[in-house]
Amino acid sequence: MPDAARLQSMDEIRHALHAVASDAQARTLIDRAMRVAGIRRAKHLAAEELLMLCAALAAEGGHIEQIAADLARRALDEPTRGGRPPRR
Repeated sequence: MPDAARLQSMDEIRHALHAVASDAQARTLIDRAMRVAGIRRAKHLAAEELLMLCAALAAEGGHIEQIAADLARRALDEPTRGGRPPRR
């Protein structure tokens, strides 16, 4: 089982992309972003890998850029990912 810093699964990222892309398109987007970011294929990503992937996805522009920004924002807001604790 992945540790707390590796909670973001590739399935979750692909699911987020389904708002604007088919499964095949989402896989292609993720594969290209992983190559650009220099990330090896993995089932789960560490926080820094997720942020690098999001930056590469954001370069696609448009709705994909917004989805990538949302994923990155959520990752930074999760204390288990090294982000700041939620405001109370």
